Amino acid sequence: MQSVNEELQSTNENWKHPRKSCSRSTRNWALSNTELQTKVLDLSRANNDMNNLLAGTGIGTVFVDHQLRIMRFTPAASAIINLILSDVGRPVSHIASNLVGYDRLVTDVQAVLNTLTPKS
Repeated sequence: MQSVNEELQSTNENWKHPRKSCSRSTRNWALSNTELQTKVLDLSRANNDMNNLLAGTGIGTVFVDHQLRIMRFTPAASAIINLILSDVGRPVSHIASNLVGYDRLVTDVQAVLNTLTPKS
């Protein structure tokens, strides 16, 4: 009986360590999750602030990635080159400008991307 009791105590001790480890991991995950939620909230606020600032300037601005796909744009830009929300992700080359006689949109966008110098 004593041998069985000692074996059970040994088994019980072995089960305590994984539970402590799991508990520690759970606390670490909860802390990481809280930190990530805070960062997401901060990023969301910054994004909203940037959108409000850009919308309030009245300057037509189009943001593109390196493949010349539209990432975002200001309301003033939509009045100049027929942009709507569903254009986000589309190539600039698919967009028609309202400017009569202006056919260099893609060329100018690529030049700005290459030189980081604004075009007017």
